[in-house]
Order: sequence, then structure tokens, then C-alpha cells
Amino acid sequence: MIVYVNDKDKKRWEKLSPPVFGAFYGTTMGHVYPKAVVSSTDQFHVFANMNHKQLEKTSEYSKVSKVAKEALQGNLPKLGPVFELRWSVKDSEGGLTGTFVKLVDNKRLFLKIKGKEYGNNLAEFAEGARRYAKHLAGSADEGAPAKKDDTEVSGDTVVVETWESSTNNKTIRASFVSLDGNSVSLKLETGKVVTFSMDKLSKKSQSRARELSSP
Repeated sequence: MIVYVNDKDKKRWEKLSPPVFGAFYGTTMGHVYPKAVVSSTDQFHVFANMNHKQLEKTSEYSKVSKVAKEALQGNLPKLGPVFELRWSVKDSEGGLTGTFVKLVDNKRLFLKIKGKEYGNNLAEFAEGARRYAKHLAGSADEGAPAKKDDTEVSGDTVVVETWESSTNNKTIRASFVSLDGNSVSLKLETGKVVTFSMDKLSKKSQSRARELSSP
């Protein structure tokens, strides 16, 4: 999905997830509109971003579109810059830049900002930020029934979980397939199996992979 925002669309900022909102503030984006970000349809994964100069070039647009297509097929690209999560606040063009810590009772969101942990009422955040917080906490989207992570396949239970990157705040939803030495294989929700080095996962996700690989 390509998220396009111009200076007259600032109300739409409230619908953006923190990864997408953060990508709009990437170091190469500048302050000139329009801007665009390529993300997954749920806005939980960012694949590329384009400033106003790149949008003027057909070649640049085609290049980024190709990245988006490959990403949706499970070939997740490595991003150049690391985008900080930016949490949009209701009725405001600004936001809070920080990492997710926890969501308590679906009411209070805790973020780590400049090394310190702060708690805020979830209701103070805009729609996109609330939805992403609930996603990270494992809750259902707003207005949607609770979703089960377990899917029955041929009598076996396949658990779809959230796996965290070791280098930034990116996460993917996938089920564990195998662990062979230092290589872990995960099955994306698209059905594609990807294999990569364990050190690309956070310590928490590495521990989870080892736990699932144990007999």
C-alpha cells in the first residue's frame, strides 16, 4: 500500500500507524509536501519512503513500487534508514517518538522516550497509534472481534506469532517452522517460508525460537 499525504491532508495523520508516521519523518524526507510511504496494508511494516523530489521522478516511483510488490510476496527488503516510531496524538499534528513498552488493560500505553518510561491514557492517542499499540500487545483491532492466533491445519496447530527485529522496531507476523544451527525459518501469513540468521531477531524472539525447536 502507498500512503500519500500532502499539506492539506494533515487530519489523515491520525489514521497513520507509528511505523508509517515515523517514516514520514525520516532523515531524507524533509519538510516539503507531498510525501509518500510504502507499507503493508495494515501499516505495520514499512518498506520504503519517498520525499517530494522522488515523487517527481517516474524511475524512482517504479523502483519503490517494485520493492512494495516483492515485500508483499514475502521478500522483505532491508531498509536503509531506521525509522523511529512516532505515535500520533488526537487533534494534533505532532506526536510522541518512542518505543512500545506495554499496554495495560487496553487503557494505558507505556512508551520509552529518550531512555525513560512514560505512561499515557490510550484514549489520548489517535486512531492509528491506538490500533498499533493493540497489535503489539496482541489485542484485536478496534471494533473487530478478538482474533485467535491458532489456526488448525491438517489436525496440527500452527501458531502465528509476532517476531521482533534485533536492529529496529520492525515486527513480522509468522509461524515457526524450524531452527537449524543459527538459521531460523518462519512461515509468513502470505504462506511464504523465509530463512535467515538468528541474530536478526531480538533476544526475546531468539529465545522463543529455541523454545519452539526443543522436542
